[in-house]
Amino acid sequence: MVRRAKAGGRAERGLTLIELSTVIVILALVVTVATAYLDETLPSSRLEAAARSLASEIDSLRTFSIAQGQTYRIEYDVSNARYRTVSPFKADGRLAETAEDRLTQDWNLLPQGVVLEDVVLGAGERVPEGIVTVEFSPLGSSVEHRVHLKRLRPERRFTISVAGLTGQVRFVEGYEERGEVTEDDFPK
Repeated sequence: MVRRAKAGGRAERGLTLIELSTVIVILALVVTVATAYLDETLPSSRLEAAARSLASEIDSLRTFSIAQGQTYRIEYDVSNARYRTVSPFKADGRLAETAEDRLTQDWNLLPQGVVLEDVVLGAGERVPEGIVTVEFSPLGSSVEHRVHLKRLRPERRFTISVAGLTGQVRFVEGYEERGEVTEDDFPK
């Protein structure tokens, strides 16, 4: 720090160019480190939030099917990383008589950097592209299926599993495949 004498005898305080430059360099380093940390953290939270949101949407659809006593659908557009729900009702609230009359919601896009890797139906029919439609009956049952979400960089996955008989929804980290049923799966 430099002190300069003023005409009245008092010293004026200030920073030298070197001190000011040092502070700017330190601030730039802090911003760089914080940005790198956020680049790692945000994609991870985006993937988990997308998995939670989709699981919640599926569970709500099942609940609506039971409460309304009607068949609801969810459509997964694997190729374009999006999904939407289809109601059994028309826009005016009356029951639709044809599939074309059903009220279709707007597509829900997955966050940037998150893709629908595939949808696996039943015992193992893997659908890696196109549109997959799954119905929930008035009893809440559905086709057993697993939806695999994937973050591209750094790679990480979540699996959303829907039980066929009950329609129960759960999600786990990783790519979960349906295991073969063995005697160990049943209580003795």
